[in-house]
Amino acid sequence: MQIVINSIIEYLCEDLKATEILRVLWIDNKQENAVVVSIDNPRKLSYPYFVKCEDLLYDIRERKCRLTELEVDMRIVSPDEEYLNKYKENRDRRWNLIKDIVQKEPDIYLSKSRGKLIEEANLASGKPKKVIRDNLLKYWFYGKSINGLLNNYFDCGIPGKERVYKKKTGPKTTIRPMITEADKEIFKSAINVFHIRLGMNITKAHERMCETYYKRGFYRKYGVRVPIVNPDESPSLRQFRYWYNNEYPKASQYRNKHGKRRSTMDTRPMVEDASEKAICVGAVFEVDATKSDILLVSFDRKTILGKPLLYVVMDVFSRLIVGFHVSLADASWFESMLAVENAATEKVEFCARYGIEISEEEWPCHYLPRNLVGDRGELKAQLSERFVNLEVDVLNAPSYRGDLKPFIESNFHITNETIRQLLSGSTEAGALERGDYNPAPQKLEHLNEEIIIRLRNQLGLSKSLITF
Repeated sequence: MQIVINSIIEYLCEDLKATEILRVLWIDNKQENAVVVSIDNPRKLSYPYFVKCEDLLYDIRERKCRLTELEVDMRIVSPDEEYLNKYKENRDRRWNLIKDIVQKEPDIYLSKSRGKLIEEANLASGKPKKVIRDNLLKYWFYGKSINGLLNNYFDCGIPGKERVYKKKTGPKTTIRPMITEADKEIFKSAINVFHIRLGMNITKAHERMCETYYKRGFYRKYGVRVPIVNPDESPSLRQFRYWYNNEYPKASQYRNKHGKRRSTMDTRPMVEDASEKAICVGAVFEVDATKSDILLVSFDRKTILGKPLLYVVMDVFSRLIVGFHVSLADASWFESMLAVENAATEKVEFCARYGIEISEEEWPCHYLPRNLVGDRGELKAQLSERFVNLEVDVLNAPSYRGDLKPFIESNFHITNETIRQLLSGSTEAGALERGDYNPAPQKLEHLNEEIIIRLRNQLGLSKSLITF
């Protein structure tokens, strides 16, 4: 049996329960003397002391103690990369205070010489002696590991439990009371009325809450009664915000601020894949419409016609655009059906109408799908029942749930962004404000040119999606 540096010795009682745990910090060259430190309690660190190696070996042979591989806290000694990067700077700063004196063994373990070494570190760094001693104790407790000087926040707090305070926490003050259960009920009412229902932010909701529930009277200002808030009873904004952050998770806060519909789409958990139903090419087609970010003119290039309506049909499995339709009319059943018809049209013949020659392999799309997905717009009409004769099932996504058709929505963003960079007559989505660039004088495309642009853009995308 051999004792080495950083060996952990566990002393046992008659019931084989650990009574003391020691760590070996240093052994002399003759294997006669050793330095050990108690690592029983991380909250009560002790100084190391000398023992005889012979005594330790005797206790091990007599089974009064045993060698163990138990480490104090691997979360500190070997933390993950994120935790290490966060507190590495603090660790290095503490290490620089003691790195010159911890190497002077065994003098650092003798109380007389240790005091002189700590004095030298105090004069060199200007830090208090207590800070240097605390860093030494932590360094020894964790087996002379530099990571032992990291901030230990792993066991802070009581997850899932609310602390019960007998006096107010935080800075001492004489005017801010403790928060009681009655105050919390008022907080809930204020959040429901002022924040959720009336749409006020937390600061304004706190102000209205104090004026409503913590007033001590009124005074008149310009003929209007203004409530007088009692500062000795009203909670501070910091107390109100602290309660709100603890009571409502981030997802609930987002729902309170932006509404249930928007939070359902933005913050709900992703439990499924939108392409699960697309088991093969042609299983699911998505169809949707958007206003193109480009201004069109008439064939004489004098009359502004406005932004065209773009219908796109996409295959979910391959992410390939299988058909589209550009029109100056409003969204309707007829316009959407023209896009679906284009999906089932031979693309070689279709491109030839606009002077573009392609082969069948470049755009092999002239079929109807098994399922056609819309957004409760045009496909909600009774005329959709006619798809039954074509053995096509029509599916409609719920209202305000564009995330259920993510692929075609993303395609709108990609294609419009590409065309805005290429064409001078393009414009950002939304209304123009004063001082914004006006693309109207640069309008150069008529309807046929817009279709050709869309065709060439689609052919470029198709080459990146189709593999031979």
